[in-house]
Amino acid sequence: MGYSQIEFLFLTKEEIMDKYKRKYILNDSRPSFPHRYGGLVFSHLVALPEERRHLKHKMHEQPLAMAKRRMKAKKDEGEEGFVGQE
Repeated sequence: MGYSQIEFLFLTKEEIMDKYKRKYILNDSRPSFPHRYGGLVFSHLVALPEERRHLKHKMHEQPLAMAKRRMKAKKDEGEEGFVGQE
């Protein structure tokens, strides 16, 4: 009754629909797991390009942010030294 994953790839549309009907509709069971996992995979695939752009932008800005913090720290140290000498 069951098909291997490779065999399932080569089934026709009618065979896939017949298998779905036998498994879920005729047995009055809910196809919750395939729909849940399918939705999970679909949402991740849709969000993937946005996440990759965000990560690329973050990696590009990280060295600049670190350099700015170092410059600010050096500037703050210099000002504190100047204020302490008065």
